Amino acid sequence: MRSFATLTGLRNITFNGKNSLTDFNLLITKNTKVNDTKPRTPSIKLPYRQGRVRASRASGVLMFDERVLTYEFKIIEDTPQALRTKISQVEAWLYSHDTDRIVDNFEAGYYFDDCECTEIKVENKSEGYLNMAYLTATFTAYPFRRSLTGGADVV
Repeated sequence: MRSFATLTGLRNITFNGKNSLTDFNLLITKNTKVNDTKPRTPSIKLPYRQGRVRASRASGVLMFDERVLTYEFKIIEDTPQALRTKISQVEAWLYSHDTDRIVDNFEAGYYFDDCECTEIKVENKSEGYLNMAYLTATFTAYPFRRSLTGGADVV
């Protein structure tokens, strides 16, 4: 199988000490989503009061929900057996750690912290001589991006 690691400009992530492109030869597709974090807006209804009381600013600090990161990887191998082996290796990599940071080269200068792979879906697209699958990995992460050089968190 040809290595894509020598091509420049391809999107890749580093998670748990391994890189999706250089260690696994995975291509990240356009279906990848790095969702923005959203502020929590909890509110409560109190008896004898009109409307709701918003509790989100009671402490003076706006709280945010976890960020959801979804990466779709394209896996291409020479044989069906090699494809199944690669899928197993990628699943083991993504599920092998409780939480770790994700460095996404398309989020230059930042990383996502406290990432945990919560779901993996595999769609086999093999046909004839083409042995290919799409693996979609969903992560939950700390709400903010963090700078690789230190400094404040960024939404």
